[in-house]
Amino acid sequence: MNDLNIYSTDIDELDTFEAHFDYQIIPNGLILRYLNLGVSEHPLNPTTKLKYIDYSYLLFSKIVSIKGNFPTNLDLPNLESIELPNYFFGGTWIHDSRHREFSIICENTSLHLLVDSSMSDFKWEITSDKVLFLKNKQSM
Repeated sequence: MNDLNIYSTDIDELDTFEAHFDYQIIPNGLILRYLNLGVSEHPLNPTTKLKYIDYSYLLFSKIVSIKGNFPTNLDLPNLESIELPNYFFGGTWIHDSRHREFSIICENTSLHLLVDSSMSDFKWEITSDKVLFLKNKQSM
């Protein structure tokens, strides 16, 4: 992954409702891998018309809480949540094709794009190579 493609602002403008995802728990955080992440009113797409990114990651660090129907329970440290943002995400979990919605309160969040990530006016077809991207825990 190329660190030149990291966005730490306007995370709340990302749309995960129609996206597919998988996750990876890492020390002090969580990675969500997304296919078809929607973006509008963001530095990547300043228009109000939603565009879709084929491959992307959301990185969360110093998580205080995750609420909703996230696929697993996380053992979270006892951190203060004073004045921390609450982000709402979701999508279709690739392992059971169920739609999930959850909120994450954390200190740091960023959007990461791959060097070859692309954006389109239309959703990307979910192909076997894209599913492998979601399931590949070594790709970041």
